[in-house]
Amino acid sequence: MSSEYEVLYTENGPQALEMIKENERQLSLILLDLLMPEMDGYELLEIIKADSALRRIPVIVLTSETSAEVKSLQLGASGFITKPYDMPEVILARVRRSIELA
Repeated sequence: MSSEYEVLYTENGPQALEMIKENERQLSLILLDLLMPEMDGYELLEIIKADSALRRIPVIVLTSETSAEVKSLQLGASGFITKPYDMPEVILARVRRSIELA
């Protein structure tokens, strides 16, 4: 995916929030893992969706917790992908479609 898109990474929730705010106009999509140190993905998703400047960016949640799908969507995620990924082409298709719809 990184050959088709410019990908930015962070190690934890606060770093992710800072990076998102610094790059809000350039970001087309956020792939968000729920299990992160310092701030979990749910908290970050709530912050993103409560911010009028950031809420336009679609968020696809990635996690091994299948029970997290409903809560993620209720908090504003545009998609949900369960790890481990057995079909990377499906992930790329979802990323493309989410960006198109946004």
